[in-house]
Amino acid sequence: MAGETVKCGSCGRQYSEKNRFCNYCGWNNTQDMRMCLKCEGPVVLNNGKGANSTAGGGMGLGGIAMYWLLGLALSLTILFALGSGLAVMSVFTMGFKCTMCDREAADNLLNKDEKEEKRKRRLGLTLGAIGMGVGAVLCFALWVWAVRSRLRGD
Repeated sequence: MAGETVKCGSCGRQYSEKNRFCNYCGWNNTQDMRMCLKCEGPVVLNNGKGANSTAGGGMGLGGIAMYWLLGLALSLTILFALGSGLAVMSVFTMGFKCTMCDREAADNLLNKDEKEEKRKRRLGLTLGAIGMGVGAVLCFALWVWAVRSRLRGD
């Protein structure tokens, strides 16, 4: 039958079977994934502006240069602090975005599995930011101790 409707697996609305995905939320029942309402590209959880491969590569290269210039403790302090800041930035800018046009899917349209995935990634990034922040404080304390002991002549 030509005009049959199917129920969206995400929002529960009815939509025409001839459409590839739900016109309201973008859910594609056959592929079991969300599609962009604008360009029909796949929508995935994106880490946002903080923790990404470019930042990781830049910190790695910068870390090598800083090690030669500043020493291990101070360079680790700076790298841990930057890493913590990038992780916090990711927590606030992450979301489900289209891989083709970078349009963000509204949170009210996400299903419970997507919301759970986002919550888990946020928790992991938050714990990582806290861990790197503690690492920065400890490395800074080590650097201060080393400088004091060298100045005292211990």
